[in-house]
Amino acid sequence: MVSKNSQSGNGGNQGNQTAVTPSQGGSNQPAGAVTSAAPSNDGKEPAVQSKLKAPKLKSVKLKGKKCTIKWAKVSKADGYIIMRSAKKNKGFKQIASVKGGKTLKYTDKKSGKKYYYRVCAYKKSGSKKIKGKLSSVKKAK
Repeated sequence: MVSKNSQSGNGGNQGNQTAVTPSQGGSNQPAGAVTSAAPSNDGKEPAVQSKLKAPKLKSVKLKGKKCTIKWAKVSKADGYIIMRSAKKNKGFKQIASVKGGKTLKYTDKKSGKKYYYRVCAYKKSGSKKIKGKLSSVKKAK
């Protein structure tokens, strides 16, 4: 009869290795660890998230069934994402994406209600959009 604890010489902890030797070409991370950063183009350092500042909303004006949103330019931004919600602090969904860093206004033609808006600048990295910080929330008046 074999007891459960005597199946291996290290007490059954084979899957809990904590280091890989440099001669194996690995890193000193636990076995099975996942790194969150992707390598950059040169493969030496991990890619850095976008450090774009939050755009400052200048105005959000409701006129009839249209709402015009204007914001300040963010340097090095490739475009902006406009989000809308019926509630002030949750439920924001993307309603538009404005390409080019020079366009600083958007007209929501399907509005008509009083919504809350916020804007986020983005930078393109290949085919992906890396988002910056979100602007403050403004209610359409």
